[in-house]
Amino acid sequence: MPVGPVHPDFIGNLRQIDKGVKQGDLKGEIIILTIMCRGMDAKAVNGFHDFPSKEAGKNGPLELITFFTWHDLWAIFPSTMKQAIVGLLRPLKRRIEETGFRFSPNPFLIDRYKLPTLLNARNLTGDGVEIGVLEGCFSHYLLTWWRGRKLISIDPWLHWDDPAYCDDNNRSAAEMERVYQECRTRLAVHGKRSEIWRSTGEAAAPRIPNGSLDFVYIDAQHQEEAVAHDLAIWYPKLKPGGMFAGHDYMDGTFSFGVFGVKSAVDKFAKSKGISVRKTGEKDSPTWYFFKPANPC
Repeated sequence: MPVGPVHPDFIGNLRQIDKGVKQGDLKGEIIILTIMCRGMDAKAVNGFHDFPSKEAGKNGPLELITFFTWHDLWAIFPSTMKQAIVGLLRPLKRRIEETGFRFSPNPFLIDRYKLPTLLNARNLTGDGVEIGVLEGCFSHYLLTWWRGRKLISIDPWLHWDDPAYCDDNNRSAAEMERVYQECRTRLAVHGKRSEIWRSTGEAAAPRIPNGSLDFVYIDAQHQEEAVAHDLAIWYPKLKPGGMFAGHDYMDGTFSFGVFGVKSAVDKFAKSKGISVRKTGEKDSPTWYFFKPANPC
């Protein structure tokens, strides 16, 4: 039965466990799922604390008996069992989110790791492309959670001598070769659903028919001119209704490179009469929008 407000000391402890949980969130049964994931790497569980629930808090104060029971049980589980439980819950959570995305004309994505769920919800499950892959971590994530037919991962894995290209990802030739082999190993588990093209985006684009892709994700060079060029050559490859997206939606000179992604994307979208959306990360958000049914 409800027993009144949560004790402040407990709230403080909870904040230590996960700084992303605020006192105002401690209402409604959704907090049980939040606590079930504490102690694990946030990226590994894909942020269960962002689980959407409009019903949270509508039924009065939290039932502490239920809350403490879940929390105490979770604390004594072996780590392998925790991972197994989270592994079972994550697909269920994604299916619920997918249903919400399907009926929302403009869903908010807390981070880029929600993109596969949105693609599935929009039935964009044909062929997709990622340009700029490096170790293949995001390609692997997409292939794990997106139900698409095939992902083409494109990267030249080359060192560029151009002094104007200021980016931490411009690594030595030897390091690029090592990263390429790491990517091949990582994506091999996906079999025929994964194709790796060692090529620049410019050289790869003519190999793909216009209007054939369900999504394109750009994470290549970040200078405004380079991004503008990638946008121009890859947008025609999308089907009407397909998703156009990319990483690092920001401008500026940083310790890790010079970026003009936001300016390039905003100018391109404006020329098409399209509004740009972005994910909720504070740093390096992803931009995205959908190609109109009657594109310009």
